[in-house]
Amino acid sequence: MDISEARAKLNLLDILKECENAFNANSDYSEDLNRQQLSGGVKSDGGLLPPYKPMTILIKSKKGQQLDPTNLKNTEDFWLSMDHRASGGYIDFGNTDEKKGKLEGMFGEEILGLHPLSIEEMISRWQNTLVENVKQQLGLL
Repeated sequence: MDISEARAKLNLLDILKECENAFNANSDYSEDLNRQQLSGGVKSDGGLLPPYKPMTILIKSKKGQQLDPTNLKNTEDFWLSMDHRASGGYIDFGNTDEKKGKLEGMFGEEILGLHPLSIEEMISRWQNTLVENVKQQLGLL
């Protein structure tokens, strides 16, 4: 490939779209990082989820579920409904579970998203995918 061909390929490259594609290719990993945070009772801002209320503790005890820390995993519906996507230049740390609004009202919007240590992990993974995607688009692989 000569310089003019490389320049033409670079001009056609949509770097924002490639960034979004790289994130979306790793969205399962991002969702897993979010679940790991919640399993430790940690929100995306680094704050801790408050302890369960007495009635919740009673119900969870009868079911043999984890009591501490608060992890929002009662039925796993919320955990399994994570939907992290990049589009239009933004990352949406979404969730499709019907309880999302209620849980955000109780515990804050910070239950979804990644705290700084998880962001560092995700960036490393995302960058590797981005570099490979760009190399492929430019015909360097």
